[in-house]
Amino acid sequence: MLDHLVDDEVTEVELLEWMKRNTRATSDDGIRRRLRFVERLGVVERVDERYRVTVLGERYLETERPELLYQMLSEAVYGFDTMLRVLADGPKTDAELADALKAAHTEFDWNSDDGAAQHRGWVQSLGYVCRTDGMNELTTAGREVVGILDELSDGELDLGELYTEAEREVTTTLDEEPPLIEETEEFTAVQNRVRSSVFSGDVRQAYGFRCAVCGSKREAPDGDTEVEAAHVYPRKYNGTDHVRNGLSLCRFHHWAFDHGWIAVTDDYRLLVADEPDLAGYDELAPLRGEEVTLPVDEKNRPATKFLAAHRALHGF
Repeated sequence: MLDHLVDDEVTEVELLEWMKRNTRATSDDGIRRRLRFVERLGVVERVDERYRVTVLGERYLETERPELLYQMLSEAVYGFDTMLRVLADGPKTDAELADALKAAHTEFDWNSDDGAAQHRGWVQSLGYVCRTDGMNELTTAGREVVGILDELSDGELDLGELYTEAEREVTTTLDEEPPLIEETEEFTAVQNRVRSSVFSGDVRQAYGFRCAVCGSKREAPDGDTEVEAAHVYPRKYNGTDHVRNGLSLCRFHHWAFDHGWIAVTDDYRLLVADEPDLAGYDELAPLRGEEVTLPVDEKNRPATKFLAAHRALHGF
């Protein structure tokens, strides 16, 4: 639906017809209830009686990161955090989840198990819960989210602020070029996980999950892609987790970049270390002078300050 609205802003009547053609939904009232719900999430809005995708919705479309959608859900609707914490204690049926929600949120009239089943459906679609023979249990990704929630319960930081901070870093405009290093030198384990997730996802997405050097796009049978998000100015020196301090590289060229075999000029051409006596030189030397593959969107391309710092670091 979001993809459809990006291409064409439509009236409610037009959107209802589109939903009935493209989903199993048949009830106008049912579709309207769901539209009101996604409006509450903040991914769509109505302007002049026409639906369109918001900036937040566009952001989700660009990344499709489940943690962004989970943040929207947990901020708009009670019970999602409660459900994940209950499942951390072990598998539960929908009825048991309903009982837990009723006990934790007495201010709401949970008069049936349907609400719990709908909640479970959302977190299941995000990959946080799996369901077998009527029993629901957390996946590995779901347990990671519970770990973040447990740290938040100690008052360490606010989840919304945490993700907002991470999002702010990757949406800085060209006119607001990111700093070479992070202002904060020490981060909590939670912040590091979020920073790594945001940086990795945005860099690889920007390059279409291809290596900027060789163009490879290897994919495993389970759907995992080989390319990695490399920091241009290294993270070990507190290099910023900004998409413009990143390159999408296959594992071989990531290793070569991090260890000073290759570097990139300000006009995005490859340099190769002059080390003909070392094993690997013959494989890398032909890259000298070749252009790297860049993101289509200019605001995601490496900033020259990072490229220059990387070259200086490795003696180019």
